[in-house]
Amino acid sequence: MFSKNKIIGTSPRAVYIDYTKVYTLLVDMLSAGQLNQLTLCYKILIMIENYTNHAKYAIAFVPEDPVYSKVSQLKDYVSSNYRCQSNSLPQITLIKPFEWEENKEYLLVDSIKKFVSTQFPVDIDLTGFGMNKDEKVFIKIENEDPIKKMQWNLRNHFDIGIRVGYSEADNFNPHVCFGCTNTSKASIKKAWEEFKNKCFEASFIGSRISLIKTTQTGYEIAAQFELE
Repeated sequence: MFSKNKIIGTSPRAVYIDYTKVYTLLVDMLSAGQLNQLTLCYKILIMIENYTNHAKYAIAFVPEDPVYSKVSQLKDYVSSNYRCQSNSLPQITLIKPFEWEENKEYLLVDSIKKFVSTQFPVDIDLTGFGMNKDEKVFIKIENEDPIKKMQWNLRNHFDIGIRVGYSEADNFNPHVCFGCTNTSKASIKKAWEEFKNKCFEASFIGSRISLIKTTQTGYEIAAQFELE
């Protein structure tokens, strides 16, 4: 029922569990007649197993080269000069990270396949930089409306089918984050002083959306879906 071992969490503080030792403990408790403690221990193990079978997913536009490389270079620059680090991909998030059972990932894949069969590619123009109320510096999108419409359609699609826990109160402002996170406010403000008057121009066709999964080292694309 349980795997031989398990790592809980994706952060550097993730906990490693050796289930071989846990099994030994359970046998000892059973032999000693400690049934109450055994039942409690078993329930805790079930909770741990259920928790660790979940992963975080997001749905986004991930640009192809040369735009992908151009944004990646910005990420490397701010990381070196402002200690602004982010393991996220250059992306335009449509559905922000949510938890889902890894062994049911296929349900997400099937649902997104159905969604993209009704959608069309969108032209995406990136121009200049902005900073939001959370003091995150990002690349602005000139023509937001087609992306907002697709995001709205995607949310409605999941509301009808499988739900991914997106709050109705969440405001959607499409943008490309390039790494000015996980640092001090002072560093972000310094970065903003540099970037607020800089030019950035790039365009690409959003012809596919990606299902992105959080891993222990960052993020990976679990699946990609071509828009019809």
